[in-house]
Amino acid sequence: MNQPISIQPAADADRRVPTTNVDVGDVFAVCVSHIWVNEQYRHLVMEAPDPAPRAAAGQFFNLECPHTAEDKPFLRRPMSVYKADPDRGQVEFLYKVTGVGTRGLASLKPGKTMRMLGPLGVG
Repeated sequence: MNQPISIQPAADADRRVPTTNVDVGDVFAVCVSHIWVNEQYRHLVMEAPDPAPRAAAGQFFNLECPHTAEDKPFLRRPMSVYKADPDRGQVEFLYKVTGVGTRGLASLKPGKTMRMLGPLGVG
């Protein structure tokens, strides 16, 4: 059954996916604030250089979570943007502490740095 396969473009192949005018950067950001909102969720505010603070609604970052004595996350964690403020140069995240990566992230103290890749996704 070695028959050639013919691939035809979809009827809407010329339709373009909307994009934002935001570049992607792998930047070092400084933790400004990191507080517990309740028993499960934390609110993280990072001061970051461009293009990070220009993130749009619906975009996310891959965060390099810190290591702790108990946890050593290997992969970055995708995290949705809670708020981005280009005037203040800040990006905010609201997340639930559930596993190795977010436990490491929860250990980040104000004044410490962390790498952030993004903004990613279509806003």
